[in-house]
Amino acid sequence: MEILKTTEKIASLQKVFNLIFKSKDPFNEIFTENIYDNLLLRPTDGYQLTEEQFKALQKAIQETQNQDVFISITEYRDMFSSDSEHWKIDSNLDYDGYTNLGIFLENAIYSSDGTWGILISHENHAVIGGNPLFIDTFKKYYPSWQNDILVFENLWVENQKEYGSDISWIKEFKNHLNIF
Repeated sequence: MEILKTTEKIASLQKVFNLIFKSKDPFNEIFTENIYDNLLLRPTDGYQLTEEQFKALQKAIQETQNQDVFISITEYRDMFSSDSEHWKIDSNLDYDGYTNLGIFLENAIYSSDGTWGILISHENHAVIGGNPLFIDTFKKYYPSWQNDILVFENLWVENQKEYGSDISWIKEFKNHLNIF
């Protein structure tokens, strides 16, 4: 694991992030046109993936490219300022190492080559997007994927009734679900 602080490293992170994400908002248009398929994960373990989700991510990384992975805190107004927090982690980092990073804010986990990414929300969900091979491999190791979006959508329909929550983004998100 390496903490990334230099201006040059943070600038290169921003370029990779922008290949994957249109926004750091996990309730809106999330992924760029470079990202073909996506899934919604629910629940997460606060601001981190559950152990099952993390292990599926590791397997997907190892089977598709075994590249370095970045984690960036997204809750900063300017998440690529010199005060922001970013890590470069090896794809072999175990779950305990991941949870010991001490991430307590919304964050993104993404590939160093810009082919997949995950945004983790404070609402105990995450969105994951990537190329079909990556998403198919992730699904192979995370069998709960089919149920997760249904649980999330049902919860937010109830929240919409009670609090007026905007869930209009889910319809567009579901258009890119790789369900086969």
